[in-house]
Amino acid sequence: MTPGGASQPLSPAEQQLVGQAVGFHQAGNLDQARRLYRQALQAQPRNAEILRLLGTAEAQAGQAETGVGL
Repeated sequence: MTPGGASQPLSPAEQQLVGQAVGFHQAGNLDQARRLYRQALQAQPRNAEILRLLGTAEAQAGQAETGVGL
């Protein structure tokens, strides 16, 4: 985490993980996408883009309350 609580840039491995998650998300495989987004958040817990993507996937999976809680 950088000063002020901002997220650090994603590492190449994290970028690949999020890219895979987005691919699953776009294909409608929400369970797999959500799993990978959560995995990426373990390394980047305050990353706004990953949080947004996971929140969207949660809402699409009928878990809006979980998405709001992120």
